[in-house]
This record gives sequence, C-alpha cells and structure tokens, in this order.
Amino acid sequence: MNTLKKSIAAGFFALTATAMTSQAQQPNIIVILTDDMCYNAISYTGGPVATPNLDSLCTEGTFSPQGYSTHAVCAPARAGLMTGRFQARFGYETLTDTNEIANKYDYGVDTNEIMLPQVLKEVGYKTSFFGKWHLGGNDKYAPFNRGFDYTLGFEGRCSYFRLSSGKYPLLKNGKPVKGLADDVYLGDYLAENASKFIHENKDTPFFMYFADYAMHGPFQAPKADIPKGKHSYHGLVKAFDRTVGTLLTALDESGQRDNTLIFFMSDNGGITKEEIIEAGFNNGPLRGGKARYTEGGIRVPYAISWPAQFGGKGDFDYPISSLDIFPTSVAAAGGKLPNDREYDGINLLPYLKGEKTGLEKRTLMWRAIDGHAIRKGDHKLVWVRDKATTRKLDLKEGINPKKRPENYKILPPRYQHRKQDGYYFPAELYNLSKDVGETNNIAEQNPEIVKELIKELDRFDNLSSQPQYQLNK
Repeated sequence: MNTLKKSIAAGFFALTATAMTSQAQQPNIIVILTDDMCYNAISYTGGPVATPNLDSLCTEGTFSPQGYSTHAVCAPARAGLMTGRFQARFGYETLTDTNEIANKYDYGVDTNEIMLPQVLKEVGYKTSFFGKWHLGGNDKYAPFNRGFDYTLGFEGRCSYFRLSSGKYPLLKNGKPVKGLADDVYLGDYLAENASKFIHENKDTPFFMYFADYAMHGPFQAPKADIPKGKHSYHGLVKAFDRTVGTLLTALDESGQRDNTLIFFMSDNGGITKEEIIEAGFNNGPLRGGKARYTEGGIRVPYAISWPAQFGGKGDFDYPISSLDIFPTSVAAAGGKLPNDREYDGINLLPYLKGEKTGLEKRTLMWRAIDGHAIRKGDHKLVWVRDKATTRKLDLKEGINPKKRPENYKILPPRYQHRKQDGYYFPAELYNLSKDVGETNNIAEQNPEIVKELIKELDRFDNLSSQPQYQLNK
C-alpha cells in the first residue's frame, strides 16, 4: 500500500458506528465554483441580472455574507479548496502562468497532498470534475490522477467557444474532445455532461466538482444571453445561472435534490475593470477586488444548500472559508479526515444546524507576494507590500526585475525580507462589524491589536519556504 493510501486509510477506516453512514443516507456533494465573480453579480446580492437558480441556493439553503476564499487569485484558491489546507503548507502560492511554463517546470499541487475526491472515494463515492483545473498540467497532477473517476475540462487556460479547435482543447479523461462545432458554448456543454453524470449515478452517492470558467475574461457569452446594448458580462451571468439550473433540474428529475449538499462560491473576488463596473457589476460595498487582500479580493458570494438537513432560515452571517468545504464534505459523507496532517478548514455542519456556536471569533489568514491579511473576530489587518522598496532589496541581491527568468510567475513569494523596515506600508486595521468597506483605518488607535495580529501572521512564515517544483523533487 502506498503512502497516500495509508494516509487515507488511517483516517477513514477508523469510523465509529455513528459515522458508518450507509450509501442510501450519504448525500451527494457538489461544489460549484465560478471564476472572478463580482460580489454583486447575482440578483440575491443586488446584481442587475436575474439569477433564479443561484438565488434558490441562497434561499432554500443559506447565504453567507461573510464567505471568504482562501486566496485572492485563481490557482492557489482552488488548491486550498481541494485540500482544506493553507497553500503555504505545500508551496502552491502563485498563479500557474501558461500551460507550457507550468508543465516545463513541473508546477502543480504536491502529489503528497490528499484531495477531497480521493477521500470521498474511500467511503463509496463516484467522483467527477467539470471545468477549469489549474492545479497542475503534467499527468501526475491531472484530475484523473487526483481521485476523479470522470473528468471533462481544461488544464488551466480555457476557451468559451471553439472547444475542439481552439488553442486550449477541452479534455475528457485526459484526451482531447474532437468534433464539437465552434459555436458550442463551454458552460452549456459542461452542464449537459454533468447532468448525464447526475442521472447515471442516481443510485450511488457522488461528488462533483463543477468549476465553470465564467466570469473570467475574455468576456464571451452566447449572443442570445446578452441583452441588446449591454456588456457581455450580463450574458456570462445569465448563462452561468442557466448552467446551474441544468444541474438542479437533473437533481430534481432524479429525485436527489433534497439529499444533495451543494456549495456555491467564487474562486476569488471580482475583477475591477472599468468596463465591468460601468456595466453595473462591482464588489460593493467591499473595497478592492481580485488579487487584493482587502475584502473585495477575498470576500465572495458563498451559498450552501442541503434541504434535507438545514436551510431556508435566512443568511448564515458568520465568517466561513473555502477551506471549510473539505472537512464539511468529509463529515457529511460519514468519513474521517486523514490523521497525518493538519487541516485549516473546519466542519461547518454543527454550526449550520445550530448545534454549535462561536464562529464569530474565528481567525482567518491570507498571504501573497503583495501582502498579508488576517481577520480575528471583527478585526481585520491588511499589510500591503511597498513594491518600490522591495524592488530595491531585490536589486541588492542581484535580482533584476527587467531580466526575469521565464518562470518568474511561478517562483515562490520572497518573504525573507518581510520584517525589514520599508518592506510593507504601515499596517491597516479595520473593524469589519462597523466598517465592511475598510474606509476607517484604526491602526494608530489600537497598536496592541496590530502587534497581536502581526504576531499571528508569523505562523504563515513557518509553514513552507520552498517552491512547489522543489517540494516535488
């Protein structure tokens, strides 16, 4: 038995009698992930496009106004979701660059990391992946080698149309999908095949990771979905809602909706391009957007639905994270977390069912090359890198930003200078219960809180110091 199987077995075959849920009782589990969605994109949060299917997940389940992604950009955010662990633990903290660069430098989520489908397979689940992977392209990182029985999607970069003939071909179980007409729309094609998977597995518990490419640029949608005179982002939102509707219809038709646990969220905060804002989409009332550690970059639309167990009672207004999806899903499936590693997410089920309290006091942390952030209770500290100063530090060490190596985008963040004077702009502190827009910096009035939160951030610096492609050697 290999190391990975031993790790899973150690955690999962120690099930108690109460955890030995029969397959008839185990819920299906679906994770619906959208890409770069603005906070107000859905009608439930005030968006300009009607999204009845997404709204139903919020009303029949629950919506978290304090739902967070574990990172402000795509690839690391997905890595945290799929592992339930901070990306710093396994050195996957940057974007993947082009497929070619990622593959050349063997960049992907460490194969020693256990992903959610691997765990769920051990307790009887059929597993499937649809959409955007972005967790490594070489075969050892591919979804068909990370616990998925069926895969249909892209290695990283995607196309909305020309799925068979474009630069980035759609892959089914690792092989290019051939013969699709150029006008076939990605979201509809993924949903059609996901619907088939739902029907085919109506008598078996299944896990589905449905990671649509919408709302990422280029902003392309079927013409019929774009209102006359409106930006194509309107069409992307409408098409994505239809995609979700296809999945929900399949669950209803096969009698599985009530016993299906569904998570819906964006991988990170919405982009803040002027053309999108002018079209009526933004992250308001949050500050900033994608790639920033102000609330607009990490607080995202986040809903959880499981009609048989909870929901329909209003918003769940407590801080929750995409890291929580892993342990919550494992608990719902009647499993146990592998006991040879530390998990950073928590099981949300007792909180969602009203059996446990205290989430309002939890601590969440983020880090990236441009800064750190930490939230503890209502207080949020944002510590942003001074790029001019850090460029000077780089030059002193012989690193010339004008002569970057071809793989510079996947090199690990350089945290060793973090405590030097001038590395960061002064820390900002906000009380989110009073100032969700982060407009009133209270750091000067609360130096002890700032000191305490920075000390907690030090934990991040002790998790991993090597880039991913070195950890895998």
